[in-house]
Amino acid sequence: MKAFKVIVVTAVFLTFVFSASFGIDFGGNIDNYTEFLTQTGDTVFTQEDRLSAWLNIPLGSSFDIFVMGSYTFEYIDAESNHFLDVDLLKFEGDFATTEQGASNFGFTAGRFATSDFTGYVFNHVMDGGQLRFRFPFVNINTSFGFTGLLFKHAADFRISKMDVVESSDDDIFFGAPKIIGVIDATFPDLIGSQTLTLSLVFQEDMRSEDDVIAEGEEDFFPAQGGLLDTQYVGVGLSGPIFSSFYYNTFFYLGTGRTLSYLDDENSATDFSYQYTGILSFLFGGGLKFYMTEFLYSRIAVNFVYASGDEDSFSFIEGNSNDTAGTFVPISYNSNIALIFPPQMGNIMLFDISYSMRPFSGSKASIFSNLQTMLKGLIFFRPTSGPISEGGLDPASDAAYLGTEIDLIINFRPFSDLGTALSLGIFMPNTGETFLEDQRETEFLGRFELSISF
Repeated sequence: MKAFKVIVVTAVFLTFVFSASFGIDFGGNIDNYTEFLTQTGDTVFTQEDRLSAWLNIPLGSSFDIFVMGSYTFEYIDAESNHFLDVDLLKFEGDFATTEQGASNFGFTAGRFATSDFTGYVFNHVMDGGQLRFRFPFVNINTSFGFTGLLFKHAADFRISKMDVVESSDDDIFFGAPKIIGVIDATFPDLIGSQTLTLSLVFQEDMRSEDDVIAEGEEDFFPAQGGLLDTQYVGVGLSGPIFSSFYYNTFFYLGTGRTLSYLDDENSATDFSYQYTGILSFLFGGGLKFYMTEFLYSRIAVNFVYASGDEDSFSFIEGNSNDTAGTFVPISYNSNIALIFPPQMGNIMLFDISYSMRPFSGSKASIFSNLQTMLKGLIFFRPTSGPISEGGLDPASDAAYLGTEIDLIINFRPFSDLGTALSLGIFMPNTGETFLEDQRETEFLGRFELSISF
């Protein structure tokens, strides 16, 4: 025991010595997450505690090594789990060629987070590399990586049946093996300070064909799937309309291939599995109006439309026609709403939010950092096909899915202490759509606490 204490004290001492001598920076966070969710009369309690630590090592004026790891304890409805993970591990470099120090080239290698310019198609961590080019007229980011070395609990991919099957297999420790590419070219300060973005995103399923349903298979396997490869070509335009009033618009065309169970007159079952094409789209936009003179207020309105497929019998690999029309994002975006955050496929949503800092006039008060936001969302489906959320009656043709209202209060009294209280209510269309599971009005309460050190 004495020897252990000596080792710990020595390690801490050496850490501070090296930090002071070489400019090493380090720290950590303690995050607490407590949630109550009431669904169809039952209350689900979730408790999550996360301890993370990070270390930044500068190597000269151009290079850095950044490492971040975490331990998470999760308790959901009387079941507990423990997760230990390496969240980030990256070697970065940035190089400047002008006297003002503006960087025109940078790179990242290792485990890093990246996303497309909207965050709707891909927003995740992966292992690979990134190149960044900065020129006066264009900024280019290119990211390529692999997701098969991420631990399963940290790999949030649910875009194929094999993704879903493997996520519930206790013998599989790693996430879905995919090659991901994200390429964005941004042209800032065009006419009228407008910004144009061109984007290319793709994902390639790296599973072996021996691990999936073979093309030509005649029997139906509802719990199995095939390979899924997708590509996305996008364009976006954003900028100010006038002072304090901004807009953004975007469009993505989705293509690729998916395994479908289609009519086959040469089959003994009259059906067989065949790879078919994907032709889908995602578009949307938003408006933001800032009123800093009035309690730092902001009003935001957003609209998103993701195509669906009425010929599908399942949201994931459920196409029964020649071409699959459901838009399939690569990663799952859980930040859309508190209670009802569907994947961006066969979904049309409108949301409006108002945020302000009610005590911003009291500069000397810690309550000046308190921010509140009220948000309302309305969900529809463009076609009568399935969506990612359960409880949908297959026989229903109703387009309206439900309405959610969220209240979020963020309060950071000190730079190293933050809190958040979130309250939400989701009111589904119980009369026409959510009939199968008798889904009722749902309530959520969530408290978050974050301490930095």
